[in-house]
Amino acid sequence: MEAIAKPVFRLGELVEFRFHGDGPPIRIVQGIQLINDAWFYSVEWMPKQFAITNSQFAIKITDN
Repeated sequence: MEAIAKPVFRLGELVEFRFHGDGPPIRIVQGIQLINDAWFYSVEWMPKQFAITNSQFAIKITDN
């Protein structure tokens, strides 16, 4: 049986990737899963600080 390589990234590690949209390309690895001998990573959807306001609602998400 062939040994499976360790994942490239670690939980909590900051990673940079290319994507379409505004915002910084740096995201945090939040999950790692081995499926069929391939590593899959979950990364945060939005950066640490995110704020939206309009006349109907206000949302603020922050790490503080």
